[in-house]
Amino acid sequence: MKKISLILLILISAIDLFGTEQFPDIIIIEGVEYELYDYPLEEIFKKYPEKRQITNVTCTALWRGYIATYELINNVLYLKEIEIKYIDSAKNEISKRQNYLKILFPEKDSIKVDWYTGILRISNGKEICYNEKKRLFFYERFFIFEIQNGVLTNSKELDYVSINEFIEKQFQEFIKSNDYLIVYEEYEKKYKSKRKINGLIKLLILDYIKEIY
Repeated sequence: MKKISLILLILISAIDLFGTEQFPDIIIIEGVEYELYDYPLEEIFKKYPEKRQITNVTCTALWRGYIATYELINNVLYLKEIEIKYIDSAKNEISKRQNYLKILFPEKDSIKVDWYTGILRISNGKEICYNEKKRLFFYERFFIFEIQNGVLTNSKELDYVSINEFIEKQFQEFIKSNDYLIVYEEYEKKYKSKRKINGLIKLLILDYIKEIY
């Protein structure tokens, strides 16, 4: 699969939450496939857990049990395919595939992702470095997309240097919001240090913001 020329800190939340680097979803932009490290379909499953009829997930690197393919067409995000992957752990390979889209949306060949509002992150180019302490991957370039109800409303193309400035700005704006207080209170149940809590929120800031500041 081709990679893009975007920039992004990728696998933070996936590694932090699940301990293992996750297989990405796929997004198609102008006919080119890119790796997508955000999972819009999960919002459907959170709201309607009975729709998640995916079983026999045996791979720690694919806790979702599927790989979804999206396409950005005229600034609108569409879901094109949901491929269920059964992993043969012994052979470390995919042993079975099934398109789940027709089961979840039987009347649709593709569907507008109008349930999703948030940030999409896409990396591009060569991996520059891996921060083992923070478990972060850095690439030559990144794209940050702001999606509002399935429509692309803003975007940023960043490089390895400017991503840090971007993250700092997003964090400083986020701490002014009510959402920050909600997130902070959740972390406060586990950690007592304000510095540590803010450090974690800043590290995962792209998981929390719904728009580009």
